[in-house]
Amino acid sequence: MKNRLIHNLTPDLKEGLCLIAALAVLMGASQARGQVPANPLSFFPPIAFEDPKVSTDFVADRLAAIRLGKALFWDMQIGSDGIQACASCHFQAGADVRLRNQLSPGLLGGDVAFGSAGFPQFTTDYTLTSADFPFHQREFQDRQDAPVVRDINDVVSSQGVVVADFVDIRPGFAEDEMVPIADAVFNNSGFNVRRVPPRNTPSVINAVYNHDNFWDGRANNIFNGVNPFGHLDPAATVLENTLVGLSETTVRIRNAGLASQSVGPPLSDFEMSAAGRTFPKLGKKMLSLVPLSKQKVHPEDSFLGPISNSGGKGLSVSYTQLIQQAFRSKWWSSDSIVTFGPGGEKLISPNPGRPLTTDEFTQMEANFPLFFGLAVQIYESTLVSDRSRFDEFLGGNLNALTAQEQTGLGIFVGKGACIACHTGTSLTSASVLVIQGIEDPFVEAAGIEFMNMAQGSAFYDVGFYNISVRPTADDIGRGGTAPAINPLTGQQFPLSRSRLALLKRDGLLPPEVDAFVIALPAGDPTGDRVVVDGALKTPGLRNVELTGPYFHNGGASTLEQVIEFYSRGGNFPAANIDDFDPLITQIGFNDAEQEALVAFLKSLTDERVRNESVPFDHPELLVPNGHTADGSTQLLRLPPVGAQGRAAEGLRALQPFPAPLVSVAEVPSSSPAGPGTTGGDESVPGVEGGRDGGGGGGGGCFIATAAYGSYMADEVMTLRRFRDRYLLTNAAGKVFVKLYYTYSPPIADYIAGHEVLKAAARTALAPFVYSVKYPVHVLMIIILITGVIGFRKKIRG
Repeated sequence: MKNRLIHNLTPDLKEGLCLIAALAVLMGASQARGQVPANPLSFFPPIAFEDPKVSTDFVADRLAAIRLGKALFWDMQIGSDGIQACASCHFQAGADVRLRNQLSPGLLGGDVAFGSAGFPQFTTDYTLTSADFPFHQREFQDRQDAPVVRDINDVVSSQGVVVADFVDIRPGFAEDEMVPIADAVFNNSGFNVRRVPPRNTPSVINAVYNHDNFWDGRANNIFNGVNPFGHLDPAATVLENTLVGLSETTVRIRNAGLASQSVGPPLSDFEMSAAGRTFPKLGKKMLSLVPLSKQKVHPEDSFLGPISNSGGKGLSVSYTQLIQQAFRSKWWSSDSIVTFGPGGEKLISPNPGRPLTTDEFTQMEANFPLFFGLAVQIYESTLVSDRSRFDEFLGGNLNALTAQEQTGLGIFVGKGACIACHTGTSLTSASVLVIQGIEDPFVEAAGIEFMNMAQGSAFYDVGFYNISVRPTADDIGRGGTAPAINPLTGQQFPLSRSRLALLKRDGLLPPEVDAFVIALPAGDPTGDRVVVDGALKTPGLRNVELTGPYFHNGGASTLEQVIEFYSRGGNFPAANIDDFDPLITQIGFNDAEQEALVAFLKSLTDERVRNESVPFDHPELLVPNGHTADGSTQLLRLPPVGAQGRAAEGLRALQPFPAPLVSVAEVPSSSPAGPGTTGGDESVPGVEGGRDGGGGGGGGCFIATAAYGSYMADEVMTLRRFRDRYLLTNAAGKVFVKLYYTYSPPIADYIAGHEVLKAAARTALAPFVYSVKYPVHVLMIIILITGVIGFRKKIRG
């Protein structure tokens, strides 16, 4: 019997059997080893199912790879604007809880307008409140037949970058050279604002257990070393240094869905990049920069502390050194150079013996996505949450859960049938553990099932379900495609395992793709019906208390609203009937059952995550948080946290959504900043940069920024504080600042391109910077000099 058919049992028998079966599934693997674990997931560490070739063929030093991956994940310099890091969208319990500028219209359904009749307040740069949720509201929230009070297809996601076209990198600078583009959607009063992707941000904690990543699973389980699409991009190759020289080779690494996921956002013109940037360009930029040079690294950081710059920002080792330490030399040691032809083809030639242009790449730069993907995956494989009170309960401590929480667990595996999708110790049927048959005895090791659906029978992808949060047409989800064209059909390869298996059955896959596609389950009825349109990946539930808002559209702000959704049986079951999950029915939880379920879900919180203690500690991060009236970016400062966590730093524990983050400070991008707000652990002084959110070239590269190489340099910060405290507090000073901001950018851009001028500018600015930074010392020197001169005059007289 398949796990999801348990729904057909009678209620009493089902509840009893479900509790027994669920606990057996959750604990079975450890019991087979003759003991009950205190931390169940520790019996399935990511390295246990990691492709062996990661260690044998690629990684030379795992600790160095973790350090490299953590640095890359948190480094703000990855973004084209020099601000946007991977962590910018995953900074709380691996997810994102910001309220400002987090809305996206229903882009995947073709809607580019914000708001609706029930939500006239929604627009760009809007600040969400509790009253805005849920996005789908009924007169009676637990009844499917209740009238809809309001509904909207807007999405709560994570603000990314301001749209721009990529021109080039500037080695030594975090900010890319870009050309602004008018944005008709993400625009506020004539100013572009940061774009927001069309799906909510899932947590990266325990994401290493996912078989595929992203909501639609396009981050393939197989990593090709280049992009998210794995074997569905047959042309993807990397460069290997062999006995006969540098040559292209095909890489296909299994169980590497996180590596596939991690190489997507850095080139996305919604999330982190100007449009048209390539990974080799990003590699060349990052290899020219000090890792995390804009950010403080806690000296007790669990991985980066030993290599942090003492008392300052960044790391004491370079990205080049970390790659050389982490990866085997055949992937970076060649002296040849690589260029790219008009069709993206790799052209290999001897090293010219001169500094390379920004269009000429070393092997290390050309292979940067390979290093990036594997290193980030190996770092994220340390982010395993398995020490909640629920884990203690599974480990044999029956007092770890209260009576109410145990009631909630019974509902979770019984009346609610939540366990059918949130299966196993990882609490998701989309996990490697379930799909490969490691953990769930009811699921075949294929990831495809043939099942009775809400209407008829069909094949579906295990772990991906249409639960009718939105109409299917709003987001096709798993029914989408990869970019590459299948030469045997003339169409793009489907993402769905089931649809790929049908093509395999019919001989319609090229051999290099067919070899990695699973076959349809043996013994199941034949047919062509597949139900994956509108289906999205089942998320894990650990730490769910801290990862709101919920669902792929972020349309629920509390766990209570999530339970109400399941209680009424979804939002659009009739509209989605062709692909609708058969287990989403009107359950009708009463108040006590809802409270018990919520209590159980909160027992899944790992206190290490709430406190950000090892392995969830992190460097400092400046996070974009909306805009000022003139389009400038505001930032939040998230302080660095060491291995002992937030409590050791005097910081409050992480709070559930929608609690506002503490102390927002305005950070203008191109106009003078007023005094920064203070009074919280997440305040930050003003930071200047380009209108597009960056600093340095491409708009807003001021003389001090050009001279010192970064708008985050201590000298530049000193000058900005002087501007804020003294120049902007009087009329004459304001006139000077206005003239400076009008005429200095082109001068600064010219200085930035010439090392001699940069050195000269630093020399000229040094006395003034020193005077501003140490006024008492300067005053004493002046007094001393004046006294000496006066004494000499007196002697001569």
